[in-house]
Amino acid sequence: MKNVLDYIKAISPLTLLSSILSALVGASLAYHFECLNIIRFVLVLVGLVLVHSAVNLYNDYCDYLRGVDVEYRRRHALHRMSIIIDLGVSPIRVKQCVYVLVASALAIAVALMIMIRNVVPILVLLAIGLLIGLGYSGLKLRYYGLGEILAGIAVGPLVTAGAYIAISGTVKHIALALVLGVPNGMFTSMILILIGIARLDIDRELGKHTIAVKLGAKRALYVAYSLVALGYIILVALCLAKVLSYYALPALLTAPLAVRLRSMKKLFVVRSIVTAFICAGLIL
Repeated sequence: MKNVLDYIKAISPLTLLSSILSALVGASLAYHFECLNIIRFVLVLVGLVLVHSAVNLYNDYCDYLRGVDVEYRRRHALHRMSIIIDLGVSPIRVKQCVYVLVASALAIAVALMIMIRNVVPILVLLAIGLLIGLGYSGLKLRYYGLGEILAGIAVGPLVTAGAYIAISGTVKHIALALVLGVPNGMFTSMILILIGIARLDIDRELGKHTIAVKLGAKRALYVAYSLVALGYIILVALCLAKVLSYYALPALLTAPLAVRLRSMKKLFVVRSIVTAFICAGLIL
């Protein structure tokens, strides 16, 4: 049982929550417009977990080959469990696992396209998501100060819009779905920027030009908080525009916590609360 739990930890289930939360917003929007399909909703969740797990494992694979994870371990830097270093799984086996997970996710995507009979929008969003997800490590996008922002776009607006289309079967209101995904995307970017600040010196030596390395710790922190502030502003704007009901506004009570907290786990909790109120604002 312990080995099973270790493998679950290695795919970083806390990060999977990012995609799941965005999918819940997409599902809530489908419910709001009375076009929620439960079967497709379940398929979307399974597909997202598969593809996000694949991205996490591919990230471990690439970082191990470049010696990044080894250096993080040597210096006791903030980093999640590595399936290669901590569990002893061979890099080749990890790469094979990535292929299996991506293939399974693509099979679910094909099933969803057949169900909704609307291939193009899902193909476009899927292609963009895979390019960002696998390019995040494979193309070294996060080595050029792009990782934090692109991850926020992929996990936030892209997942929300994709989930909404797949669950509802329509592209109507896709612009609204993209906007509703922004707050979750902003939190994702914030968390990655804070991790970059914690590892700033090591990343600079390793040649990882994260936002923290490019701007310095102080300016990077301003960027992180500005992103989250924009997420809260969008939430208020949607309430004033009567897209969300005022049941979403209590999410603003988490703003002081989001600014003060530097703990990753607590930030995940705050983001979950914000997403829950956004969903409530759509459903109620």
